[in-house]
Amino acid sequence: MKVVLPVSSEPPAIAEGPTDAAPPPHTPPQIGGSSGFSQYVFEEVGGEVLATLVEGSRGEQVRSPMSYLDLKELHTRGEPAPEELGMSAEELGKLVRQLDAVRDTIDKHRDIAVAIAEGYE
Repeated sequence: MKVVLPVSSEPPAIAEGPTDAAPPPHTPPQIGGSSGFSQYVFEEVGGEVLATLVEGSRGEQVRSPMSYLDLKELHTRGEPAPEELGMSAEELGKLVRQLDAVRDTIDKHRDIAVAIAEGYE
């Protein structure tokens, strides 16, 4: 099921000052951003180009070459998070539990019929 919302014919307001939500004027519809950082999908809506999908955090981001499994192994062994991650052992545990939940959900819903049966669209 695809949900289509009405779009105003008025041009969208562009925020004053720096923002990561509004594309610069006259940006062609495309995916923008650098690999590993916030990315944007722009689409033409009502004659204007809008960011219709923003992927990534708007807040401070920490990048690490460590994988989920690397982080999980550190936590399982009771080792502290690397200093560059800027998190405590408790925060590492919370992150690993959140990533475990994401992994479990992905694994559970690999079959689209299961996802649909649970109400996902």
